[in-house]
Amino acid sequence: MVKEKVTPEGLFTYVFHALVEEGDEGMEYKLLTNTDGIHVAKTPLGMFDKLKIDNDLNEIIKVIDAYNEGE
Repeated sequence: MVKEKVTPEGLFTYVFHALVEEGDEGMEYKLLTNTDGIHVAKTPLGMFDKLKIDNDLNEIIKVIDAYNEGE
């Protein structure tokens, strides 16, 4: 019964899904910022303007800090 009501992603504000795609220059590692209907991911509305972002933790931290400060 608990499994039906509580999901792990529901306990967090930010959930990213890692994607590996073949690009022009080889394999590209991206993070999904919100669900695409198949993979589970979530971030607050308006935090990221793209569905797929580069796998760059420093950039993610900057965006989260700016969002939380109201910029």
